[in-house]
Amino acid sequence: MELLLPDETVKMILSAQGHMKDVSKEMEAFLQYLITHKAASDLTARIENVVETARQHKRWRGEYMTLYEKYREYLEEGREEGREIGREEGREEGREEGREEGLKDGRILGTIETLTEMGFEEKAIIETIVSKWGLSLETAEKYLLEAKGE
Repeated sequence: MELLLPDETVKMILSAQGHMKDVSKEMEAFLQYLITHKAASDLTARIENVVETARQHKRWRGEYMTLYEKYREYLEEGREEGREIGREEGREEGREEGREEGLKDGRILGTIETLTEMGFEEKAIIETIVSKWGLSLETAEKYLLEAKGE
């Protein structure tokens, strides 16, 4: 497949797994080399030789390893930064939830205190806070005990 781009260059898109009926023998050998990594022509033998030379070249290998190590370092820095942001967001959410829970606790205890001062019986107080705050009977009883200092 050929594709004419706006800059008037022509790009050829080939699939090594595609049909090879309309490509040259050299191109077919190259595409097979991409699949099998086995040289089957002079071109692919030269390519394989150059690739092997590049792999064995100490300076290039050192540069590749340095680049790879740098990449791993950046990756780890990014992960650590993400973890720190996540921890901070978690702490902030926790503080917000704690404030909300504290306010709710204060309101419930304030309701109990007010009802107690007004002379309501414990049963009526528990029923009121269960109804008003959507608490379970057990939780309401714990709040009542807390309000009484027990």
